[in-house]
Amino acid sequence: MNNKDTKRILVVDDEKMLLDITAQILEFKFPDYTIDTASSVEDAVALIGRFKYDLIMTDYGIRESTDDGGQHVCEAARSKDQKVPIILCTGSMTDIDAVDTVLRCCAEKYISKPFAMNDLIGTISELLRTHQSLATV
Repeated sequence: MNNKDTKRILVVDDEKMLLDITAQILEFKFPDYTIDTASSVEDAVALIGRFKYDLIMTDYGIRESTDDGGQHVCEAARSKDQKVPIILCTGSMTDIDAVDTVLRCCAEKYISKPFAMNDLIGTISELLRTHQSLATV
């Protein structure tokens, strides 16, 4: 199977434990998808350049960059594929800031940390369904 046929989800977070746990749960819940992970903006941008993603979930405040590292991930994703669903997550913003950030990043959804895995799975399922139905139109 080549890269075009592989369904993929990218998870970006600088919190290694959260990144690993999230990836393991997504691998279990979405067995038809390859789950890629990145712990830095640089790694995420490289993966976005290499693969086509069906969904991207990124932390906004990646420590190794400026506070808006997730925005750079969003911009890289949008420059390659305007329609890829993006979930932005962070634990350090107020609701008003979150709405503004989501609008600036063009992310479809915002999830506040800590998040319940069931909520995350539901959000991802909804976005993948929507994205797949739009792709067949």
